[in-house]
Order: sequence, then structure tokens, then C-alpha cells
Amino acid sequence: MTTDNDIAFGDWRTLELMIGAPIYFCHPYHSWEKGLVENTNRWLREFIKKKTDIAEYSDEFIAEVESWMNHGPRLCLQGLSAYEMMMQKEKNIFVSSLSINFPTYSY
Repeated sequence: MTTDNDIAFGDWRTLELMIGAPIYFCHPYHSWEKGLVENTNRWLREFIKKKTDIAEYSDEFIAEVESWMNHGPRLCLQGLSAYEMMMQKEKNIFVSSLSINFPTYSY
């Protein structure tokens, strides 16, 4: 996992143990080292505006945004969604995100 030097990753060693994968940090002010993080943040900003207190959003809304992110097709996954890839790799089950109630959202 590659991330930026955000305060949220202060306990990164515990997180490494929990997810069973190494965590790498980008150099400060080197946004090109974390393209996926920056792209994901860009998409999240469509729903949650920058400098907004996330506590202002309901758990249901956050779950819908999470679902939208996980069920969207990814070029880096040859058009599969993160959910589809996870189901294939972890469960050996082939599913289609579009056939399982593609999430709706409003903002």
C-alpha cells in the first residue's frame, strides 16, 4: 500500500499487521508518486467537498460513496471493478458489479 504522509497513518505499523501488506510512504510534495491516491481523492471530492467535516455526512451516504467507488470499472483492472476483482481473487467467484444493484447517489 502506498500513501501520503497523512496524520491518519500515524499508526501505520499496526495497519500493516492488520492488512498483511507493507505500507510505503511517498516523498512530501511528490504527488506523482501516488497517482492512485490523487485520482481517488479527485473522485471522492465529487461527493465530499474539501475541508468538510466528514461527521456531517450520514453513515448511509458514506456507504453509498464507498459502494460507488468499489463498483466502478477500472482501466487498471481491465474494466473490472475493485469488487469484482476482490471476489475473483479472494473467493474465486465471478460476479458483475452492474448486476448487483449499482449504487445510486445524490449530492
